[in-house]
Amino acid sequence: MKDEKLEQALKEFDATWSRPGVQEHLRQLSRIALLLIALLIIVWASERLKEMKKSTVQHTETQEE
Repeated sequence: MKDEKLEQALKEFDATWSRPGVQEHLRQLSRIALLLIALLIIVWASERLKEMKKSTVQHTETQEE
């Protein structure tokens, strides 16, 4: 009984993922995810650079006084 249910579930799983267009859709979703990750890294890096620039300017002003 369990083997039959497992076999049926595996067949349904294979049928779902082997449909035309599913793999291309997943590829597009993964590209979008990678682009979002890259965008988040760029935003984080720019914020970090702003913080570093601010602290450098403050440090320089403190040294001049």
